[in-house]
Amino acid sequence: MKSRFKLLTVLFLGLILFTGCPYESQVPIDKPNVKIDINWLGKWESADGEKNPDGSNPIYYMAKKSDFVYGLSTSYDEFDEFGTKTKVTTYYEGHVSTIGTTNFFNLKRQADEINTDPGYLLFKIELAGSTAILSEVSNCINKNFSSSSELKSFLERNLNNELLFTGTQTFFKQ
Repeated sequence: MKSRFKLLTVLFLGLILFTGCPYESQVPIDKPNVKIDINWLGKWESADGEKNPDGSNPIYYMAKKSDFVYGLSTSYDEFDEFGTKTKVTTYYEGHVSTIGTTNFFNLKRQADEINTDPGYLLFKIELAGSTAILSEVSNCINKNFSSSSELKSFLERNLNNELLFTGTQTFFKQ
């Protein structure tokens, strides 16, 4: 079960960066309470042929931020109209939540000068052999939740609703 959480954690990263806009919540599903799995720390790559804006393959680096929180980063080169190259790096932190037997990754982009109060992006994470599959919680949810318990209760009631998830992406560890 711990391996499953770790794989799920890696999957969330790719979905956030390379699919449509997932639902963004101002509250996580719950507080970090699932210990990280060190087997999922390291370098991960999208298995779906996605490309960064510079044409490179997306690479995600997963690190331990605390006993219950992962740190995630991804980088690519960006070129301006004069051909000047700038390295663009995005940082996230996230944790796993469990609802029944379904694992979710709560992912939050670290605040910066543009994104001053980021919300949580939510992903269902599944392990399929040696790959991780991440499915974003759909942005079709037109409700803002004021508490984690309210959000968790909503997700529990709708786990079997096929419209709850969209934008699946697969990842593998390098």
